[in-house]
Amino acid sequence: MAKARSYLYVIGEDGNSDEVKIGRSIDPVGRRSTLQVGRGRKLKVHGYWPVPFDDAVTLEAAAHAALHEVRVKGEVFAVSPELACAFVEHIAQHGAADDFLRLGLAKERAERRWGALSIAPSSGGRWAKPEMVAALEAAEAEMKRLDHEFFSMDRARADKIDSSRHWLDKLDEGCPA
Repeated sequence: MAKARSYLYVIGEDGNSDEVKIGRSIDPVGRRSTLQVGRGRKLKVHGYWPVPFDDAVTLEAAAHAALHEVRVKGEVFAVSPELACAFVEHIAQHGAADDFLRLGLAKERAERRWGALSIAPSSGGRWAKPEMVAALEAAEAEMKRLDHEFFSMDRARADKIDSSRHWLDKLDEGCPA
């Protein structure tokens, strides 16, 4: 008898919602149907990844822990579907999130904070409170710092991947590098 398989999934509203549910199920599409009952907006399965049945609970907990800073309630997180999928896929494959994904989360949070502050109520075209200007400037500086760090890490990761591909190509050719 074959061992049961489970999946980690990311489900969210179809469209531009930035809240997703991250969970586990043996049938993610069926789970979406169950969650759809009584909802006005259509739900979409953004992605799902197979995991060993015996590890599903642990891996789901790892995904929730990696995103704890953006937890809305229970298994719902305020994160883009794309970033949630990147986290969950990586955790399904490797068992934990890496620094690159954590930095992507911090960058997304800074962008949201900056966006929320930039549309804050104003009075006569001016900020209602001077501390809001300081908060906006701090969020913008943090966003720029994270952009730089993210780009640097992305470049280093790309270089590492290119180097690995070079070695794999040489191994495929059967000759030393």
